[in-house]
Amino acid sequence: GKGGEGKSRVGLVMRALLGDNMNTGSIQKVEISPFARADLEHLLVMVDDDMKLEALLPVIRGEMPLKAHCHRADDICTAIRIAKEFGVNMTLEHCTEGHLIPEVVARSGFPAAVGPTLTNASKIELVNKTFETPGVLARAGVQVSIITDNPVIPQSYLPLCAGLAVKAGMDPFEALKAITINPAKHLGVEDRVGSLEPGKDADLVLVDGDPMVSDSHIRAVWI
Repeated sequence: GKGGEGKSRVGLVMRALLGDNMNTGSIQKVEISPFARADLEHLLVMVDDDMKLEALLPVIRGEMPLKAHCHRADDICTAIRIAKEFGVNMTLEHCTEGHLIPEVVARSGFPAAVGPTLTNASKIELVNKTFETPGVLARAGVQVSIITDNPVIPQSYLPLCAGLAVKAGMDPFEALKAITINPAKHLGVEDRVGSLEPGKDADLVLVDGDPMVSDSHIRAVWI
């Protein structure tokens, strides 16, 4: 059908753009029929003026990471395979079923931002959603951040989500890192924020208890 044909054509364009010949736009190394080649050449001409595809150039050049939105284990594996194949730097966003394949995620070396977990399973990709995921991945050696996907879940509930991850088995210090230094590393701004170190920007918060426990109160903030 047209849908499958369209996906195949897009795949050919991506390989032509991401392969060894991506800088020249040549498609000589792509093994396709003459008819498909003519069609692909036409598509590549359109790609030259496609601003959406042009936005991917910094990713291809290694100037910024690819943000892979993936929930299911098979989609996570696909994202890892594609990033490894083309040498693309990548971060895993959501990684909902990462607890099912922690060794795979750990071996990839890619960081994972897990969440939002404080929601119902609104689609099939979320059927295995659990607060155990951050802890399982952290124990496997993955750099884990916990996210709320604000405004899906208000950002003010971020400490609560970290606390629920601790309740589900995550090490408390790893949970604290998952809402401080690890997100900073995930975004590539750890030289500026994420931890209390000389030369960094930081807000100092005084809490009368564990910041990841819901009945703790913030007593003061120094900006």
